[in-house]
Amino acid sequence: MDGECSITNAAKDKIYAYASTTANHEVDYIGVIVYVDQYIEETGKWGQIDCWMVTDEDEYFIITSKTLTVERGHYYRVHADHFARKDPDTIEETFSYTDGVWLP
Repeated sequence: MDGECSITNAAKDKIYAYASTTANHEVDYIGVIVYVDQYIEETGKWGQIDCWMVTDEDEYFIITSKTLTVERGHYYRVHADHFARKDPDTIEETFSYTDGVWLP
């Protein structure tokens, strides 16, 4: 199983977040949880501004994306939790991360 995510500057006040999970073969259950964070300079930490989950059954691939309107003048990043289950005893999980992108 493999997973990836990305983030791009879509417009002056928009970002585009994407994530996908790919299994090596059809699985009983596949999914991805996508987290979008904004960097808060005052605290020096990342704060979550959006999160969503997409799942499917009897598939080997899942994809999701979203365009978000955000405040300019901040860094944003995406990270995702990817998972697949073939049977109740066989569950795989992996994670993917992006660097922060600046929205001027």
